[in-house]
Amino acid sequence: MPTEHRNAPPNSAPLWRRLAAILYDSLIVTALLMVAMALLLPFNRGEAFAAGTIWVQLYLLGVGTGFFVLFWKLAGQTAGMRAWNLRLVHENPECTPGTSALLVRALMAIISWAALGLGFFWCLVDPHRAAWHDRVSKTRLIFTPRG
Repeated sequence: MPTEHRNAPPNSAPLWRRLAAILYDSLIVTALLMVAMALLLPFNRGEAFAAGTIWVQLYLLGVGTGFFVLFWKLAGQTAGMRAWNLRLVHENPECTPGTSALLVRALMAIISWAALGLGFFWCLVDPHRAAWHDRVSKTRLIFTPRG
C-alpha cells in the first residue's frame, strides 16, 4: 500500500508518526487511568469493582476521552503529538476545532481502533491521508517540523 499520496497536502501526518504519538500517549493515559481507578477505590471500601461494572467503564472512558479533548482544545496536541511534531487543526485553516468536533474525533477514534485499526489505516489509501476520525470530525493531523 502506498504511504505517500500525490494529492495529499504536504504537511499531512503520515501513519507511522500517528502510531508513534499514540504509543507515547497510551503510556500517559494508562497511568492516568490507574490514578482514576485509585480515586474510586475508597467508594468501594478499597475493594476491586466487579468486572463489567458499566458505570466504572463509562467513567474510565470519560477520563481517557477527557485527556485527549482537553489537550487538543488547549494546545492543539497531546504530549505524544508534541514529541512527534504533530498538531491537530480544523480542515478549514481559518477555523479552530470546536469542543464538539473534538469529542466526535475522540469517540470516532475509538471506533477506528475497534474496527481492527481500519479507521487509522484508512489514511494509507485516502487521497488526503485522512483517517476516519479526521473525516468525520472535519479535522486534520499535520506534521509541523521543528525549526
